[in-house]
Amino acid sequence: MNANLRPMNLGEILDRTLQIYRAKFLLFLGIAAFPALVMMATNAAVNIWLTFNPLRGQPLIFHTSLSGLCWSALLFGVGSFLQLLFRPAYVRAVSQTISGVRISVRDSMTAILRRWKTMLAINLFEQFVFVVVPWSVILVAAPALGRYWAEKTATPITHLVFILTIGVAGIGYLWLGCSFALSFPTAVLEGTSWLKAVERSWRLSERNRGRVLFIWLIVVIAGRIADGVSRRSLYSLFRVFGSHWAYLHRFPIYLVYYSMAYTVVLLLIAPIYPIALTLFYYDQRIRLEGYDIERMMEAAGLNAPLMPPSEESPIAPGATQESQA
Repeated sequence: MNANLRPMNLGEILDRTLQIYRAKFLLFLGIAAFPALVMMATNAAVNIWLTFNPLRGQPLIFHTSLSGLCWSALLFGVGSFLQLLFRPAYVRAVSQTISGVRISVRDSMTAILRRWKTMLAINLFEQFVFVVVPWSVILVAAPALGRYWAEKTATPITHLVFILTIGVAGIGYLWLGCSFALSFPTAVLEGTSWLKAVERSWRLSERNRGRVLFIWLIVVIAGRIADGVSRRSLYSLFRVFGSHWAYLHRFPIYLVYYSMAYTVVLLLIAPIYPIALTLFYYDQRIRLEGYDIERMMEAAGLNAPLMPPSEESPIAPGATQESQA
C-alpha cells in the first residue's frame, strides 16, 4: 500500500477520485460499458414501445399516470441493479490501483465472480431497501393521492403536511443510502459475509454520512446536467438539419439517439461514485481503526505471526540457557 493512503478531507477525496479515474480511464470505461449498453437497449425499447403504445389513464401525481409510474419503477430498478452488480469490480480496480498493481477489466470482474452469492445478496438487500419498499409505497399511495388532489379539497395546511412528509421520507431514504454505501467495499476488501458487510458499513459511515451524501449529490447533478445538455444538443441538431434525421420512414429514430446520448453520459459519469466510495472506505478505516499504520507495519514485517522456536533454530531454548549459564 503506497504512502498516499492517508486521512483525506472531502475535497482531497474528490481530487484523488478524478486522478485515479484519469489514470485508469479505459479500465473504468470497460467496467461501465456492460451496464451502460444494457440500459441503452432497455431505455430505447421502452421509449419506442411507449411511442407506439401511449400510456392511458388519469394523471395521479406529478402529472404521471399509474402505468407511467410502473414503467419508471421498472427502469429505475433495472438501472439500480446493474450499477450495484458491477460495483465490486470498481472496488477491486481502485484497490489494486492504489496498491500500484496493474489490473485489467477481466481481473476486476473476478471480484464479482469469486463471491457472487455474497455480492448478489448485498445487491438484493439494497434493491429491497431502496427500490422495492419506496416504489411500492408510491404505487400504492398514488391512486389515493391522485383522487385527493383531483377533488380540489386540499387546503394550504394539507399541502404543507404533504410536502413535509415527502421531505422527511426523502431525508430518511438518503440517510439509509449513505449508511449502507460501504457494504460492497467492505465485502470485497475484507471478505466478509453480506450481513457483516452491511453492519460494518453502518458503523464505518457513522458521523460521516454527510460526506457520502455530498459526493452522491455532485455525481447526480453532474449526470443530470450532462444528460440535459446532450438532449438539448440533439434537439438543436434536429431543428437545424431537418426532421429527416429524427424520423426514418415515420419511425422515431430520435429515441435511439437519445438512448445513445444517455449511454455516453452513463459511461463517463458512472465510475466516479464507486471510486469515491472506495476511497471513502479507506479514509474511514484510517480515521477509526488506524488502517494506514496497520498496513505500514505489515509491509515492514512487524505484524508477522510469532513462531515458537524449534530445535533447529539458532535461538533454541536449550542453546539460549547454555549461553546464559
